[in-house]
Amino acid sequence: MKTKKYIITSSTLDVQNILTISVSAESRNDYISFKPGQYMMISYVRDGKVQKYHSFSVASSPTSKGITFGIKVSGNFTQGLASLPLGSTILIRGPFGSFVPKNGDNKDHIYLAAGIGITPFVSMMRYAHDTHQPYNIGLLYSIKSADTIAFFDESQQLTKANERIHALYTITSQGEPTPPNFATGRISAEHIASMLTSPVKETQFFICGPGPFIQATKKILKKMGAKNSYIHDESFVPSPWDILSQPVTLTAGAATMAASILLFATIAQGNSMAKTTASANALDSIIYTAQINESVNNTRNTVLANQYEAVQVPKTRAVQTQTQQQKIVTTPIQTPVATTPKPVVQQPVSTPKVTTPAPIVTKPVPKVTPTPPPPRTAVS
Repeated sequence: MKTKKYIITSSTLDVQNILTISVSAESRNDYISFKPGQYMMISYVRDGKVQKYHSFSVASSPTSKGITFGIKVSGNFTQGLASLPLGSTILIRGPFGSFVPKNGDNKDHIYLAAGIGITPFVSMMRYAHDTHQPYNIGLLYSIKSADTIAFFDESQQLTKANERIHALYTITSQGEPTPPNFATGRISAEHIASMLTSPVKETQFFICGPGPFIQATKKILKKMGAKNSYIHDESFVPSPWDILSQPVTLTAGAATMAASILLFATIAQGNSMAKTTASANALDSIIYTAQINESVNNTRNTVLANQYEAVQVPKTRAVQTQTQQQKIVTTPIQTPVATTPKPVVQQPVSTPKVTTPAPIVTKPVPKVTPTPPPPRTAVS
C-alpha cells in the first residue's frame, strides 16, 4: 500500500473534542479515490519520526475535492494531530473497508450510530445527497447527552436539504435535558420502527459504534425480522465477546493467537499480511476501523505486535500436521483387527460346499412327488 501525502487545509476542534480536519492531495499522484463509508490510515512526522498509523473514518463525500475526517481527540496521537498547523503534511494510506452501500441497490437505508460512529454515515448521506440517490435514509443516533452530538449541524443541513433523509437522536443518560424531537433511552425496536419507510425485510441496515452497541442492535434487528444479509456493521471498539470469546486471547496459547492472526488476514483478503512483522499495522486496520481510546489502542497494538513476532504461523501449521499424522498412525493399528473377519469369511465359503450336494438329494424328490398328486385330484 503506497503512502500518499496530503496537506491540512482546515482543522477545527469543538467542545466535544471532535476534530474535523480537511486535507487535499499534495500532488496529482497523491490523489486517493474512495467510497462512502470507508476509512484510511493516518500518520504524521513528529520530532523527526513517523508516528504509528491510526485508522479514521472519512466524513466527506467522494464527490468532494479533498478528504475530511471526523476524529475523537482522546490521546497523544490525536492531540498531536489536532495541534498540527495549517499547511502541515500528513501521511495517508488506504482506503480500507467494505462498509459501503452497494451501487444499484435502491432499498431504503437505516443508519444506526453511537458516539463517533456517525462519521461514516455523514459520508454516506453527503454522497446520497450529491448523487441524488433514490432510496430513503433514516439516521438513528444514540448519544449520552445533547452536548455530545457529533456532526449535528451537518446532519441537520442534510435533512433540510433532502426530503429523503431523516434523523432521530436518542439520549441515553438519565437526568439529561431532552430537546424537542429527541428520544430517550437506548436504541430499541420502537425507535427503529419509527424510522422505517419500507418493510423490515426490504431495508438495508448499517450499524457503526462500539462492539457492545453493535451486538445489542443486531439482536434487535434479528428479532424484528431483518435479513442477515441486509445487516452491515463496522466496529470502532471490539466487543468483549469479540475479544474474550474469539481466538484473540492471551491465555489461549500460541496456537490460538496464530489462528486469530490467520483469521484476520483472511478477512482482509491479504495473505501476505500474515507473513511480515509489518502486519501489525494491517491487523490494526482490520480489527479497528476508526479512532479509539488511545490507551486501549496502545495496549492492543503492543499485545498484537509482541504476540505476532513471537509466534510463527508455519510452525503452528506443522504442529497441526503432526497431530493429524498421529491420528493416521493410530488407524493402521486398528487394521490388524480387520484380519479377524477373514476366518469368518472362510466359514460361509465352506457352507456353500455343503449346500451343493443338496440339489442331488432334491432330484429324487421331484420324481416321487408327481405320483401322489393325481390320486388326490381324483378324490376331490
